[in-house]
This record gives sequence, structure tokens and C-alpha cells, in this order.
Amino acid sequence: MYYSQELVSATNHASTFLRSQLFKSSIKMRPIRWNSDFVHSENWKVIPIYLNYEWAKNEMRTFDHPLASMGIGIFTEWLNHNCQELYPNALPFLDKFIATNLVNYIGISILPANTTLNEHVHYNIGNVKLHTAIYIPPACGISCDSMIGRTRVHYWKNENDHFFFDDNYSHYAWNHSSFDRYVLIVDFNSEMIIDLRGV
Repeated sequence: MYYSQELVSATNHASTFLRSQLFKSSIKMRPIRWNSDFVHSENWKVIPIYLNYEWAKNEMRTFDHPLASMGIGIFTEWLNHNCQELYPNALPFLDKFIATNLVNYIGISILPANTTLNEHVHYNIGNVKLHTAIYIPPACGISCDSMIGRTRVHYWKNENDHFFFDDNYSHYAWNHSSFDRYVLIVDFNSEMIIDLRGV
């Protein structure tokens, strides 16, 4: 398996490319909401750029997209093919992690200006998230409870910043700035990283 710093380094490289493309048309793919995401803030958006079919067929029982009626298998194949073409300089940095079949999805999380994503819990047992900064305006952060019984609060600082957390515990995020916040999400099985502590 891999060390956390290897994954952080790869996501930093991917985020650098995505940052350079941020305000170009190629990153304007349709956000998707699925399952419990429907009950969270309507302002919060996730643009998936990779989906693991084995995970998606169980976890994305409902999702909003024009291709939803074709089924998750065809949708996953379509999305992964399109995103390899749209982000040819981003996803290759993550290929070796994707090849483990332990990465569930990779996406771009957009939290609009002056927005709070209310406290919530996902049912994502055995999995962990890594958030890596793409574009972080001032006054953005995330708070998450942890398995060791303490609350971890992370204030985003710069473009190389990152945060591991377990979204099975209560968490919320905020953007008190006048600009949208962009973060790269990697959702993965915790067995992929051998040195995770206290998330």
C-alpha cells in the first residue's frame, strides 16, 4: 500500500493542473448529487472526475444526471472516459492509486461564496477522504469529529494545503469569503494508506 504523503504529493500535482484550468470551459462539467447529498446544502456541488464502478453501484443508488436512466454502469464508463480526455494532466498523477481499486471516487468540491455546509454525517464505512486545495479564498475551513473523540478544525491556508478526515463522523465546512472555494476530493478505502492516524 502507500504512505499518506505519497497520496498528498499526487493530489497536489493534480490540483495544480486543475487550478490552471479552473475558469476554462473544460472544468465546467455538470455537478452530481447522490443519496444523502440531497439533504445537504443545495449550494454545495461535487463534480466527479473518476468513479469506481464497484463502489458506485452500491453507493449511488440515486443520482441526478441526464444519463441516470441508462444505469450506473454506463454512466461510470462514460464519465471516466470523458474525464481522461478533459483532465489528461491531472488524473495520471493518481493512476497508481486508482489501480489498487481502493479509490471510490475523485471529485471537485465547490463551496460557493458566503456559504456554510451544515453539520452532517455520511454512511461511508471503512473509507476516508482526502481534501486537497485547488483554489482557496480567505476565511474557509472544515471541522470534523474523529474516532479518538476530539474535534479537528482545519482552516485552509494555501494552494498546497490538505486535510484527511473520516466523513462517517459529524463534520461541516464554511466559506465566509466572496469567492467560491474549490477542493479536490479523493474518497478511498482506509486500507490503501498505511500511516493514517487519528482521522
